[in-house]
Amino acid sequence: MGIMHSIGTLLVGALQLYSWILIIRVLLSWVNPDPRHPLVQLLLRMTEPVLQPLRRWIPPLSGLDLSPLLALFLLTILQRVLDALFSSSPGRALMLFINELNTLIHLLGTLYFILLAVRSGINIYSWFYLRRNRPSGIDLAHPLVRFVLHSTNPVLHPIRRWLPVKIAGLDLSPLVAAAVVLLGLLLLQELSALLAAARIAVFF
Repeated sequence: MGIMHSIGTLLVGALQLYSWILIIRVLLSWVNPDPRHPLVQLLLRMTEPVLQPLRRWIPPLSGLDLSPLLALFLLTILQRVLDALFSSSPGRALMLFINELNTLIHLLGTLYFILLAVRSGINIYSWFYLRRNRPSGIDLAHPLVRFVLHSTNPVLHPIRRWLPVKIAGLDLSPLVAAAVVLLGLLLLQELSALLAAARIAVFF
C-alpha cells in the first residue's frame, strides 16, 4: 500500500507540475515574448503535443486560445482520479473514478446542449427572416457565431445525412441533437443518484 501511495503521489505531482507549465505558457502569451527565446521554445515543445489536439475541438474565440483552459480542467480531473485510485480501497477508488467521469461528461454535455440551443435559435431566427425575403442581420463572420457553427457542425452533418430534419426549409437538426443530448443528461442524473447510493454503501 505504501508503494502504491508513493507512485500515486509521484504521478499527481507530475500532473501538478505540468499544470504549472501550462499556466506559465498562458501568462507568457499575454506579454508577447520572443518566440526564439530558449525558454519559450521549451514551453512550446512541452505543451503543443497536448494543446494541438484540443484545438480541433475548441477553436480560438476572438483570437483567444481556449485549449489551455480545457487542458487544465482535464488535468485537474485526472489528478483527482489518480489520487483516489492510489490512496483508497479498490471499491471506493472505482466509485470515485466513475463519479469523476460522470461529472466530466455531464459538464461537457451541458455546455454542448447550450451550444446546440444557441444554434437552434440562429437557425429559427434566420429562417424567419428568410421566409420574408429579408436579411436576418446575423453576422456569420462574428467570432461567437463562428464558434457556435464550428462546434456544432461535426454533430449536425451526420444527422442531416440520415434523418429528414427540414420542414419548410427550416433545419431542425440542432433541435434533434439537443433533444438527444438532453436525454443523455437525464440518464446521467439517474446514474449520479445510483452512484451516490453506492458510495454510501461502500463508505458505511
